[in-house]
Amino acid sequence: MPSFDLPLARLTPLDGNGKNAVGSLPVEVLTDNVFWFCRLRWMVIALLCVTEVLAASAPGFFARHGIYLSPRWPLACALVLSMTNVLFLLHGHRIKRSPDFKPARTNLLLQSASDLLVLTAVIHFVGSVETFAPFAYLFHVVLACIFFPSGLSLAVTLVSCLLYSTCVTLEHFNVIRSKGIFAGIAVREGFQAEMVPLILHVVSAMAVWMVVWYLVSHLSAAVRRRDQELTDANERLIRIEDEKAMHMLRTTHELKAPFAAIHSNVQLLRRGYCGEISRDVAETLERIDARCLKLSAQITEMLQLADLRSSPPGKTQREDIRLDQLIHSVAEGFRAPASAKGIEIQEHLSPAVVRGVMGHLYMMLANLVSNAVAYSRDGGRIWVTCKRDNSGSTVMTIKDEGIGIPERSLPRIFDEYYRSSEAAEYNKMSTGLGLAIVKHIAQSHKVAVHVESEEGKGTIFQLAFPPPGEKEV
Repeated sequence: MPSFDLPLARLTPLDGNGKNAVGSLPVEVLTDNVFWFCRLRWMVIALLCVTEVLAASAPGFFARHGIYLSPRWPLACALVLSMTNVLFLLHGHRIKRSPDFKPARTNLLLQSASDLLVLTAVIHFVGSVETFAPFAYLFHVVLACIFFPSGLSLAVTLVSCLLYSTCVTLEHFNVIRSKGIFAGIAVREGFQAEMVPLILHVVSAMAVWMVVWYLVSHLSAAVRRRDQELTDANERLIRIEDEKAMHMLRTTHELKAPFAAIHSNVQLLRRGYCGEISRDVAETLERIDARCLKLSAQITEMLQLADLRSSPPGKTQREDIRLDQLIHSVAEGFRAPASAKGIEIQEHLSPAVVRGVMGHLYMMLANLVSNAVAYSRDGGRIWVTCKRDNSGSTVMTIKDEGIGIPERSLPRIFDEYYRSSEAAEYNKMSTGLGLAIVKHIAQSHKVAVHVESEEGKGTIFQLAFPPPGEKEV
């Protein structure tokens, strides 16, 4: 059966701690990069461990091919990286719980610094002048250009140059000694004998790093500028849309009273309080009455949606709610219209407690049950269930035997004013706002919504509520 999952809203912190420095990535992206960097480091640690195993188990094999693979240093580097990685991960989880730009950037800077130190040690043991290992610094140069503004990425590049030149200098003056992995090749001895070629070799390598830094940092800066321009344009569009929405809301609110008055007067005319009316007039009044009811319902739902949007996230008063009792109350409210169509509502409710805003949850459930009744065929059945799963979450299901939703329409059913042609034909009183209200309330309460439907065979809405003890965002 075709299905669709409503994506949970990702809330962005708006306080001072969540602000980003100019030219930097958003705090959420930096936090994601903290964990990505740590995962990448585990791969490097695994590679070092494999190198240690090969060096300890088959030294003769490598020696026959002119490779001197010394044991112990890969294991030492892997241990250092493992310990620092654990610390960075612990710090990263703290940042994830309370997103903050400065700690996220500091974490990434410290990761780069510690990796550069370990990388310098690896380059020393592998071969600082006779191998291409020094170009591994480029990985950190490129990542720094992506993670940080140009000033910080330049600092990382200069630190790389400093560490490499220091390593080569100390090796040249025999302060630290290493044969490298190509002990049988006289490249190192040649550089040791002549200072000028060694200087040219080091300077040329560092020149390549600086050129790479210049190119990548400028490309990254251009991408960030374009991203900032798009963000500013999006904010302007949002402000314009908000202003338009507020104007429409005021107009809608002003229309509520006139439509109520029109509906009342039509009722007076239809019931004969103003004298007898002809059959043609009665039919016209009936159409006016139906149109007034539809517009009144649309105005009410527009005002409800506007009220939900205007409620600041996390500021509404939440409480522990017996979901099974709330569902029963909602179902009882729709038994009369369901019975008028010969529809039976069956309840299978286990005791369950969720945390949320009572009025909002009632509104969400009422919209779902109302849709199930409206789009069910006469004489059909509706099943409403509620139970707790093994993870502690509460799962509610509303299943009907109605007209179903075409697969092409599933991704759009939560859009405002969207109605499939089949739904519009079957229920002409629908406003197209009910599921938009469900979407807003579900996302604000972190309720995962899963929809399964097949045209002509009915629809299943499954709502997974988070445990009541889970921290609110």
